Amino acid sequence: MGSFVWLTNSLLFYASHRGIVVYDVDRRQSLATLLGHQGAVTCVDGVALGADGADRGDAVFWLVSGSADGAVVMWEVAVASDGA
Repeated sequence: MGSFVWLTNSLLFYASHRGIVVYDVDRRQSLATLLGHQGAVTCVDGVALGADGADRGDAVFWLVSGSADGAVVMWEVAVASDGA
């Protein structure tokens, strides 16, 4: 685990203060910030699970993050195929 994780060629998830930023490298923009920690996020890791339903085609990821206060949070994140 580190403070960031690449899960596709274009998506980067990284620790930022008390959250995790979902960043689209191709578009050079943040898509979202995942909030749920009380302490500073110190590590993040994850795995890509594939598409979520044939009709939407969203990419689905499981993330786990840890913070300085000892908390661990698991996340299920779906990113639309259009990056939204």
